[in-house]
Amino acid sequence: MDSFTENDGRSAMSAATQRSAGVISRFFFHSAYPTLKLGSQRPLKEDDLPELGKLESPRHNRLKIEKVWAEEVKSGRMNLGRALLADFITSTWKAQLLAFVNFLARIGQAYALGLLMEEFGRYDSNAASMSEKVVDAKMAYIYAGLLTVCGLIAFPSKQHCFYHSYCKGLQLKVGLIATIYHKTLRLPSIGVDVSNGHITNLASNDVERFQLTSVWAVFIIAGPIASVLILIVGIIVTGQHLQSDSLL
Repeated sequence: MDSFTENDGRSAMSAATQRSAGVISRFFFHSAYPTLKLGSQRPLKEDDLPELGKLESPRHNRLKIEKVWAEEVKSGRMNLGRALLADFITSTWKAQLLAFVNFLARIGQAYALGLLMEEFGRYDSNAASMSEKVVDAKMAYIYAGLLTVCGLIAFPSKQHCFYHSYCKGLQLKVGLIATIYHKTLRLPSIGVDVSNGHITNLASNDVERFQLTSVWAVFIIAGPIASVLILIVGIIVTGQHLQSDSLL
């Protein structure tokens, strides 16, 4: 069972406790249930929300971004975009693995559905004997079971993939906003050709792009691999026709 801290009748759960919860609780996102239940009863207040863990704190993410930039400067490349992309790829390996598992499950689901339809397609109502009309029920059940298993794998793997990538996007957003304000506080009040509107735009609009992009950037590696696998399976199933159409 998950442990909760009671605060005036409201349930709160820290991010650290969520990560240390059981496998089943994390699989079904049960840690968010008390907050969602409370939100269905009345508008949520700041005190109702879980406390931020260390990985979500502005200080931790600011120091991490500064460390990434320091390593980039030390290497002589001086490219913040490249440094953040390299850090994103290495720190989201769980999300990339889940995305690849999701692709495999969806490919297997489509393949099993094709085999199941092919099995039922063998039924011939004009056949002379009943033996020629009967479908192999055993194989049909196997294909249907494989279709169900792939569906049970595809759905949760996709949700957890988006969860991990969205958390990384929020960490980047929080870290960059904290870095901008930390740098702003060290700037002199005069002699700087940077307007307040430009800094506000950086901290509000530009940083938001990192959060939105992180959700789909996880497919940078898994996407091309899945495309090649789909092409291979298509060639095996349909022959050279799919290969010719793909080249065209």
